[in-house]
Amino acid sequence: MTTLLDLPPSPVLIVGTGLLGTSVALGLTALGVDVHLRDIDPGNVDSAVSIGAGSGEPVENPALVVVAVPPSAVEGEVRAALDEFTEAVVTDVSSVKTAVCTTILDPRFVGGHPMAGKERSGPLAGSEWLFEGRPWAIVRAVNSSDAAVSLVERLARLLGAVPVHLDAEQHDRAVA
Repeated sequence: MTTLLDLPPSPVLIVGTGLLGTSVALGLTALGVDVHLRDIDPGNVDSAVSIGAGSGEPVENPALVVVAVPPSAVEGEVRAALDEFTEAVVTDVSSVKTAVCTTILDPRFVGGHPMAGKERSGPLAGSEWLFEGRPWAIVRAVNSSDAAVSLVERLARLLGAVPVHLDAEQHDRAVA
């Protein structure tokens, strides 16, 4: 049984409401976590909100930010989140790690990559059970703090995933 001590600090901001971002949001919302959603496409946020993935309202001080955008946009979105939310731990769900994990020096950033997916994409394909029993790569960035790593591990476990620690190069070779 999940207790309040097991849950990640609240609120959580999900940046990107495609399949993975919406699935993270649905899983956390089902556990009672206060989840807020952001996407460059307001229609994606509306769709994710309509299926119960969280709130489309802005959030001022999230404790955790999950960046779930295409790999080409990850580094910029991670940097923007770290700058905007100076107390938040920031992670991502991208399939490419070396570039972001070797250039982001903030101890609040930890790379992540749930090894899960579907044949469909977008917020309406999201599922709170997408990560059940699936590996979730935890990839320390250059200066990731132990506390930030612990929080990302907790996130993965709460969503039913199995944390697997890899360095960025190991991860990218395995995924390639």
